[in-house]
Amino acid sequence: MRTDESMEKMEYMEMRRNPVEIFPPWNNRLANSTGPTWRLFGLHFLISTLIYASPAAAGLIQNPILPGFNPDPDIIRVGDDYYIATTTFEWFPGVNIYHSKDLANWRLACRPLSEEHIRLSGVPNSGGNYIPSLAYNERDSLFYLVYSNVLGRDWPLMSMRSYVTTARKIEGPWSDPVYLNSAGFDPALFFAPDGKAYLINMVLDYRSDLQMPGFLLQEYDWRSQKLIGEAKMIFHLENYDKKYRYAFPEGPHLYFHNGCYYLLFAAGGGLPVDFQSLREPMDSTWLSLHLKPGFLSIRGRQPITSLTGQSLVARRWTSLDFEAETALEFQPEHFLQMAGLALFYDTEDFQFAYISHDEKKGRVVRLLQRSKDKGWEKFNEYENDIPEQGQVKFKVRVEDGAALFFFALKDKDFEALGPALSIAHLSDEGVNGDKNGFTGAFVGLSVQDRLYESCWAEIDYYDYRSLAEHKNNPE
Repeated sequence: MRTDESMEKMEYMEMRRNPVEIFPPWNNRLANSTGPTWRLFGLHFLISTLIYASPAAAGLIQNPILPGFNPDPDIIRVGDDYYIATTTFEWFPGVNIYHSKDLANWRLACRPLSEEHIRLSGVPNSGGNYIPSLAYNERDSLFYLVYSNVLGRDWPLMSMRSYVTTARKIEGPWSDPVYLNSAGFDPALFFAPDGKAYLINMVLDYRSDLQMPGFLLQEYDWRSQKLIGEAKMIFHLENYDKKYRYAFPEGPHLYFHNGCYYLLFAAGGGLPVDFQSLREPMDSTWLSLHLKPGFLSIRGRQPITSLTGQSLVARRWTSLDFEAETALEFQPEHFLQMAGLALFYDTEDFQFAYISHDEKKGRVVRLLQRSKDKGWEKFNEYENDIPEQGQVKFKVRVEDGAALFFFALKDKDFEALGPALSIAHLSDEGVNGDKNGFTGAFVGLSVQDRLYESCWAEIDYYDYRSLAEHKNNPE
């Protein structure tokens, strides 16, 4: 399997050999010469693309195929029949299962979870049934439905239990539920070609800043209807690139195709809760996680000095000494278009490293500063012309009361962009007096288009960490 236009909005993994023979989560390298190999591809895919499938894909499909409240669709094919299960949360009976012969015309086949399968009394709002998953085992000719019942949503110590139920026909009757585990929601069963079965689910880890760091895999004995062997972590975000660390992986599914096992999962969630926008909420008119799958897209609008319409997404400083790093793709056509990394106190006190356009040089990286005491400062002697295409990385290091900005082209080392700048004016103390400021300092991403307010910057990743953390974990 390789990239195609239908595989968008999902992370795509490949593992060779047995899926349960995995590495410990702290080591992503080969354990030995015969061990399995995971390969991460920057692809994206959601089963929901079927719900909003292109009419050209099937000829007769009218989107949406399942109108209204039908979240978290999970689809399987058995012979000539297609089935989709969707989440119902606290609504009873639990889970909607739809049937179709052609992917275009769907009927509600059943709602399989009765009071014997799931107790919803007392569950919180948006609790109850989470992301059911259907599977079909050819060896016993049974449908399998696995699901979680979320009893409490106190993040990240959520209370939940996952179960499995089976039926000879999709309409039922469905068997009494069998308890599986309580490690995390989004369980799914995978029936391997060798006759074995595996349960995979996301895991919640209250110890980790990631909180949803990856997936557990455990063998499931479908004959005795119980889990056997050790549950092992087969994927952990800490082992992969920085841009995945806020991905909130969920909805994992295993597949086997042409001798390889594939792990597909949603890079769920949105921006981390650390991020805020200036004076107006984030919305899809200027911010998107879907325009370029795997990237945060930001549309340039008003300048960084504006009191309205700024495209600034930033987080608070939470340590005196820290580093922030980002990588972005941006092709400006005018000097009024800019995108980059900013240290920001307010519209009169900031430092900004950015990509822009120069009529003579083409695409350039620049640094400027504004403060109430010194006004505008442009560090043109550090200006660098760069290729018209390609990713640019920015990094700022704040230490001992000064900020030093860096830039790098793809696969190149960082170079200093300007001198060390005092950050005294980026503080409550620095602006008190005439302005009596008390908002605190932020670091984040600014995109500006004072020409047409139409150009977009594509943010590959954003990383923030204290220097103490950086020294303990340099990668």
